[in-house]
This record gives sequence, structure tokens and C-alpha cells, in this order.
Amino acid sequence: MRIKSLVPLCGFVLLAGCNVDTYGPPKTLPHLVSVDLPGINKARIMAASRRALIANGYPIESFDVATGRIVSAPRAQSVGQNDADCGTNLTVDYLLDSRTTTQAAFIVTAQPGQLDVHAKFSARYNADAATPATVLYCVSRGTFEDEIIGAIRAQL
Repeated sequence: MRIKSLVPLCGFVLLAGCNVDTYGPPKTLPHLVSVDLPGINKARIMAASRRALIANGYPIESFDVATGRIVSAPRAQSVGQNDADCGTNLTVDYLLDSRTTTQAAFIVTAQPGQLDVHAKFSARYNADAATPATVLYCVSRGTFEDEIIGAIRAQL
């Protein structure tokens, strides 16, 4: 009699277990890193930004003098969990999993005396050959921005 009453309970536990969502979205909020560069004009900031991006291996995808905006092309880049938040799979950070591949790109906006930098990451999680890759939404933690800002300052 006891075994019969456990059968429905076991079935319910198995079904409930199948509905568990394994994806945990990023918890980091998106942000923009801004730096004041008093007395430096927009053209000089843009030229230094272009040189710094190219020197660090980021090809320029677009360069718009009127808006002061530079966008680099995405480049395969190793990104760690201190650099970005791409969410979790069963509470394990996707960036700790060797099946996750990442790319990084930059959006730089220059104005007279000011520089705004945003690192943009794209990541793909390839669980196995039979499953299509999962495209992940990633949020920068600011380390890449700080690094490229240092490179830009060195070019000024």
C-alpha cells in the first residue's frame, strides 16, 4: 500500500525536475565609463582613440567625425568573469565553461574634453555538437573600458 502512494509522488518530482530553467541572466547592470579630458579637443581625442584601438588589435568598423563616434569590429577575445557577466548555467558562470566563446568590441564617443567608452561583448555557449549554440547577453564590468582608456590616454 505504501509503494502505491509513492508512485504518483515520484512522477510529480520527475516532471517538476524537467521544468527547471538552467539559465540565469546577468546580474550586473550595464554602464558607460566616462573620463574628463579638460582642454583636449574632439579631433585629438578621436585620433588618439583610433590609434589605441588599432594598437590593441581592434579594427575600426566605423569612424564618424560629426558625431564623435568610433565603433570597433568584434574580435575573438578571452573574457573572464572579472571582465563581464554573461549569466549562469545551473549556477555556474558561463565564462568559466570552456565551451563558451567570446568576442569584444568597443564603442567610443568623443566630445570636447570628454571621452565615453563602452565595451560590448558577444558570447556563444556550445553545449555539444548536437545542440545549437546559445547566444548569451553579456554585461561589461568595466575592466576592458579601463584598459582601453589607459591606452587612449597614452596616445594623447
